[in-house]
Amino acid sequence: MVETNTPSPLHDERISLPSRLFLEAVEQLSVAISITDVQANILYANPACVLLTGYEAGELIGQNESLLSDKRTPTAVYEDMWRTIRAGRTWSGMLVNRRKSGAPYLADLTVAPVTDDEGKVIYFLGMHRDVTAMHNLQKQVLNQKTLIESVLNSAPVAMALVDKRGKVILDNLAYKSLRTDLGGKEPASCVLEAWLSASGVDFKQACRKEREFHNFEIRLDHSPGRGERWFSCSGSWAHELVLGPASYFEETERQAGLFLVCSEITEQRRQHELARTNAVRALLAEQHLTQAMRETLWGALYQLQGPFNVIAAATDLFERQKDPDSPLLGALKQVLHSGREAMDRLRAAVPAGSQEAVQPVNLNEAIRNVLGVMTHRFLVQGVVVDWEPDKELLVVPGRLNALQSLIKHLLDNAVDAVGEPGAKAREIHLRSGRLSDGRVEVVIEDRGPGVPAAFRLKAFEPFFSGWKARRGGSGMGLALAQEIVTEQGGSIEFDPEFSSGARVRVLLTSTTGGDQ
Repeated sequence: MVETNTPSPLHDERISLPSRLFLEAVEQLSVAISITDVQANILYANPACVLLTGYEAGELIGQNESLLSDKRTPTAVYEDMWRTIRAGRTWSGMLVNRRKSGAPYLADLTVAPVTDDEGKVIYFLGMHRDVTAMHNLQKQVLNQKTLIESVLNSAPVAMALVDKRGKVILDNLAYKSLRTDLGGKEPASCVLEAWLSASGVDFKQACRKEREFHNFEIRLDHSPGRGERWFSCSGSWAHELVLGPASYFEETERQAGLFLVCSEITEQRRQHELARTNAVRALLAEQHLTQAMRETLWGALYQLQGPFNVIAAATDLFERQKDPDSPLLGALKQVLHSGREAMDRLRAAVPAGSQEAVQPVNLNEAIRNVLGVMTHRFLVQGVVVDWEPDKELLVVPGRLNALQSLIKHLLDNAVDAVGEPGAKAREIHLRSGRLSDGRVEVVIEDRGPGVPAAFRLKAFEPFFSGWKARRGGSGMGLALAQEIVTEQGGSIEFDPEFSSGARVRVLLTSTTGGDQ
């Protein structure tokens, strides 16, 4: 039986290999080997050294190692090398050397002192490799990295790479600037929170399925004085190659993170909102003109109806007296006939109402449109409007333009109210929300003098006006509002329990609810 603790012959100090074997091994090495005396005079150079330097062996032997030196190597490097090897320690580092042709190359050099039996340094063994190509590759990678960082930092959009924990691991200058504008709040967290909420998934699930998004618009909290800021955001998953020896023969990828790009669209959004506001303003102005014509003509008909009824009654009275030849009866009949023709022509001249199709209408969007149109009037008259929209989407079946007219009539009435003598404050409060029965409620409160109980129903009659301050209105605003609400299938009323001004409550049927 062989004992397991028997030493190998190669480890037995009494066994020595032929010196020729060591020489042959050094001669065949691909690493450049040189041996010098303590003054760095070359005593031996292997074929790899000859190939690397371009000098023949005879040209190297007897020459000092400084023959290969290049002045671009700092003096401090040589000083450190000599200090180390003279102390009997091995030195490793980089030198810029020069071939016989004069071409420089980067040498990865290791110098090991060779000592005698007494520990005195008698030779130096140098091993050096040409690592110029590797150095150039590293510089190229560094240059590419610097170039990419420069491009990212010069980009006018905020960019960030977020890992699977939702932590930012890479960002550019625009992103850092945005984070500063947000008071240190992480923009990526705001974007991801809004996107995940809209998509209905959590971040772990999004990572696992590599969910992406594009052109997702979000309003970020703004810094004081900057105003409202909007961004169009996109998120794409980035991958990187796995490092390590195992990836040498087979490249594999792993998920690096979610690459976020946030482009500010505040100005585009502002222009879009301005264009939409102008369109709504033009539409409401056209509707107002049409309604003014309707009011004028119906007012004329209303005013003519009284005298016309008197003439009709007088004619009927004369006819019952059975005096067909009476000149007055003939005149009355002529007036009655002409009056009927005139009133028929007036009725025919009344503009027709809107033929807009019924469709699902986002009520909060309609209110926002009207508030944008009326902003100038609020500012001119010093009226503060506080709107509390419901966070839930409020959709009602109806005509968008008609509903916008409804809101404008009620807001116009509220502005008039806070301008009346006895008004408590120039404030208007507007709320919209969904009731438990599914209906949608719009409430407009003003801090005016209020509406007396005797006028709460009469206020919705045509041509009624209870204002003390002189205005050019015809008193049709609330009447038209009631007409629109009635067509909508809803209801409108003054809240009798509100005593701090006037509160108008409008109830509309929702497309997602209704009476249960």
